[in-house]
Amino acid sequence: CEAQGFFAQSSVSSVLYNGSLAIYFYLVIVKGWSQTKLDRSKIEVPMHAIAILWGLLTSSVSLGLGLINPIGWDCWISAVPIGCKESWLNGGQTTCIRGDNANLYQWIFFYAPLWLVILCVTIIMGAIVCHFRNRDAKNKRYGEASYRKSKFLIPLQKQSSLYVFSFYFVWIFPTILRIHELVSDVVYYEFVLLSAIFVPTQGFLNMIVYLSPRYQKIREKKRLMRLRSKQQIGEQSYKNASKQQIGGQSDKNVHDSFLDKIKRWKSVTAKENSSREGCSTTATPPPTEENDSPLRVTEQNDEAPTKRGGSTRVHALQLSIRFVLEDIKEAAVERDDVLFEEDECDEIFQEENGANLEEEGSAEMLHSSGSGASFRKNGKCTIANNPDSSPLFNDA
Repeated sequence: CEAQGFFAQSSVSSVLYNGSLAIYFYLVIVKGWSQTKLDRSKIEVPMHAIAILWGLLTSSVSLGLGLINPIGWDCWISAVPIGCKESWLNGGQTTCIRGDNANLYQWIFFYAPLWLVILCVTIIMGAIVCHFRNRDAKNKRYGEASYRKSKFLIPLQKQSSLYVFSFYFVWIFPTILRIHELVSDVVYYEFVLLSAIFVPTQGFLNMIVYLSPRYQKIREKKRLMRLRSKQQIGEQSYKNASKQQIGGQSDKNVHDSFLDKIKRWKSVTAKENSSREGCSTTATPPPTEENDSPLRVTEQNDEAPTKRGGSTRVHALQLSIRFVLEDIKEAAVERDDVLFEEDECDEIFQEENGANLEEEGSAEMLHSSGSGASFRKNGKCTIANNPDSSPLFNDA
């Protein structure tokens, strides 16, 4: 019982440490002390010394004076038997067997420091709240620099508020119990039970408050990592979409360029056929929408809806290439035939220079030289000496 009472009285050190925390927050938040200045001032030394020494000293004195006795649910500073008359309240006379004047020692060793710390914490908390209100008004006037400083102090202000709240929450029940006992001499079991439950949780609550900023930093770090991951995924998706769009656009550009090449080649071919002089075979009809199958097919494919990366465009592109190659091949064959027939007609013209046209009908001029001209009519070479006087030549 005495060992339990010794450690129970030593718990007054936690109360004094709450007062030390309040002073620390006041110096940092209100006075603006840095950690370097706190280290130079060595203010932590008396804070630790007062808290630890007061707990150990009062516990040792209580143990030496025989004040540690059962109080109902545990052992602490109390008189035996419970409810006996103490000498400081009974004119120097006592009916207590052990622990005379225990209530007086309770006030001196425990309740006086407790209520002093409660008063100190309340005043300091009020000063911190007023400081932040003034700083908010100052931020509106001076802007970003003051805002950055207050942004650093806001987490510290929240932590100090949590320390104060946990302190009030733990010691509110013993305070009410003690005041009610002094006023009415009646002890309610409910307050005794609440005091027995929550007073030992002071250190646990302080630990939670102490670790809460670190927990908030971890949560913020994870949140930023998730946002960064989402951003990276979004950027990668955007890049992939851009690549697909660029690829589809490239296919379309290549396809359009082949269409232009087809049109340009057919235009050149038509001009060559219309301006050619001399021997020629029956001219290839000019490209039209009906017989221009390569152009028509590719244009239809170009207007067709695309799906899955422009597969229809790729198919149209393949058709365009095939038709271009076929047209080039046919053109080469035509040109070879024309050259051969021109040479053949030149020989006939040289042999039969001066001959007249013997047959009537439509004919095509293959070659003209001097006063004569050679024609191919119905697959045969015919020669005219005076093409200007020939109606057949004019028709041709």
